[in-house]
Amino acid sequence: NKITGQTILSGMGELHLEIIESRMRKDMKAQFKTGPVTIAFQEAFVEGFKEFKKVFEIDKEIYGIKLKGSVIVKISEAPESIEIKGNFDRSVEESVIDAVNCAFGRGPIGGHRVQRNCKIVIENLQFSTSNSAHVVVYEALQSLLQEAAGSGAIILQEPLVKVEIESPEQFIGDLMKDLFSVRRCVECENLGNGRIFASAPLRKMLGYSSWLRSKTGGMASFTMEASNYTNFIE
Repeated sequence: NKITGQTILSGMGELHLEIIESRMRKDMKAQFKTGPVTIAFQEAFVEGFKEFKKVFEIDKEIYGIKLKGSVIVKISEAPESIEIKGNFDRSVEESVIDAVNCAFGRGPIGGHRVQRNCKIVIENLQFSTSNSAHVVVYEALQSLLQEAAGSGAIILQEPLVKVEIESPEQFIGDLMKDLFSVRRCVECENLGNGRIFASAPLRKMLGYSSWLRSKTGGMASFTMEASNYTNFIE
């Protein structure tokens, strides 16, 4: 993170992060502090959403720099694409694309990345400087995303993981009950022979390794694999 100076460590669940942290401390002799584990939520447009259109203008001064411009932005349901109407040099187009990436990198619901399952059209773009072009497109899209979220066209999504558990048979009943009631599994199946397959929200699996060890006296084990995103499960 260029602003905070922090390094973001990503991994597949708590156990993976613990292993990476241990190797960094023991093998690389690195000294560092870690913060709490966070989940990579995302925001996305609902299927079948209507087209959103925004006419936007700016005329303000930021840190002594005069920014003035206007634009029309449209977002519609279609395969991911960006269309910039008008003849602009490469630097302006790159600035506009960067503005789109920045706007969709911080969603209106919780500041999460917005999945770009849509077509974005930029037209009637007018600006005094390349900085103005970036700001006017960014702020127009941010305003449009807020409007879309307010109408229910953008929803929060969370990552699912595939979970496979191996355990002595005497614990299977309690493990299945926990998966349904606590882990909020969207899919759970007893495969027999002490094996369970489940699909669960990643956030509900935090701390599962410690819970499983305690519940089964260390006699059970599990693996997790990233699956896909689903609408947030209450």
